[in-house]
Amino acid sequence: MLQALTPLFAFIAVLILGTDRRIVRTLRAHQALSPDAGVPLPPRNFIWRWRLKRLLGHGAVAYAEGTERVYLDETKWQAFRSWRRRRALTILVIVVPLAFLITYCSSRASWFSSNI
Repeated sequence: MLQALTPLFAFIAVLILGTDRRIVRTLRAHQALSPDAGVPLPPRNFIWRWRLKRLLGHGAVAYAEGTERVYLDETKWQAFRSWRRRRALTILVIVVPLAFLITYCSSRASWFSSNI
């Protein structure tokens, strides 16, 4: 079952990372790198709005004081990327051995039951 879901998980990860990069690229292209240089970002699709809200929550993107204009905080963006990498690595360190263990145990259980 996990093998069947792997392409879906990969697609979702690519979608998330790509959307985050597009948001950051848009802000950099408009040179919105400080509160004074903030720009309005028009609402786009659901994924765009979800990821923008996530970046706002982590402080990588912030609203300029008292406006609807947003800007990229490069320091917090780099910190968010580092945190995301650490989280992904932690998940891999837990999930991959666990998947091997489950596969191993299920193959041993089927071998054991067939030899009784």
